[in-house]
Amino acid sequence: MWTSTAIRHYVGNVATQDHPDHVLAYHVSCIGMVFPSDELIIELRHISMHDGNIVVSIETTNSYGNKFLTGSAEVKQPTTVKTLNLTVEYTFQLEAYI
Repeated sequence: MWTSTAIRHYVGNVATQDHPDHVLAYHVSCIGMVFPSDELIIELRHISMHDGNIVVSIETTNSYGNKFLTGSAEVKQPTTVKTLNLTVEYTFQLEAYI
């Protein structure tokens, strides 16, 4: 139960670019066991679109490669794209209007 919640938190931060409220649907199924000392490997894949939202598949395995949790999430697309170099973006916008 805790693992499912932790993975939901991870999806909310990674797939939505730190906007966890953009996760519209989250469904997972536990298909194996996880132990306290297991290292978890979470894979997110963009698999389709639904009503303009991103559908992501979730697969979680332990360090031995044993799959124990699978599922999907529907995520609202971000309205803006983060950039690290604001100067380049600003220069580009000026060139577009000249």
